Amino acid sequence: MSVDLLENCDDCFQACLSELPENIVIKGGLTATTNYYIKVIDKFNNKFTTPAIASDGSGTLHIAIPDTFPAQWLNRNAGKFKVKVSKTLEPWTPESMTLGGSPFSCILVEFVNDDTSINTIQ
Repeated sequence: MSVDLLENCDDCFQACLSELPENIVIKGGLTATTNYYIKVIDKFNNKFTTPAIASDGSGTLHIAIPDTFPAQWLNRNAGKFKVKVSKTLEPWTPESMTLGGSPFSCILVEFVNDDTSINTIQ
C-alpha cells in the first residue's frame, strides 16, 4: 500500500533536485559541527537512515548517498521522498531546519531528469 506523503505534510519544505545524485547538500541553518542522522522515507513508507553526519562550520550537511540505500533509488520515477533530520536515533527527535527563510521539520524532495546537477536544498 502506498502512502501519500502530501497528506498532513504542510510543514515540509518542497524541493526539486536532479535525479541520481552522488550527494545532497542541506543548507538548513542547523547547528555547526554537530552530528545528525538523516532519515529518507519513500512513497511506500520504506525508511532508510544514514550513519551520523557532522554538519560543517556553517551548519550545512553534506550527505553522501550511503551504499545501504537501494541502487539508483533517487530517480524521477520514484515519486517524492520525505527527508527528516535528528541529532539522535532513539528517540528520533526531528530538528527544525530554516529553509527559504522559514522553519520546517521535514523536506519533501522530488527528483527530476535534467542536466543541471542540482543537489542543494536551501
